[in-house]
Amino acid sequence: MRTKLAIAVTGLGLFLVGTAASLSAHHAFAAEFDANKPVTMKGTVTKMEWVNPHFWLLIVVKPPD
Repeated sequence: MRTKLAIAVTGLGLFLVGTAASLSAHHAFAAEFDANKPVTMKGTVTKMEWVNPHFWLLIVVKPPD
């Protein structure tokens, strides 16, 4: 009985550690963006969607010509 409990607790612990690692990688700013190279866009925001936990902006940018 104790062996089954120990296996279940160990399995749950490994699952939680694996889930936490993937969540931190998903929300890593440095993984997707270089903070030393900012990008500036000028345009008109035509749509904004709030989908928890993220948001999306649709920006119409006209070319310089």
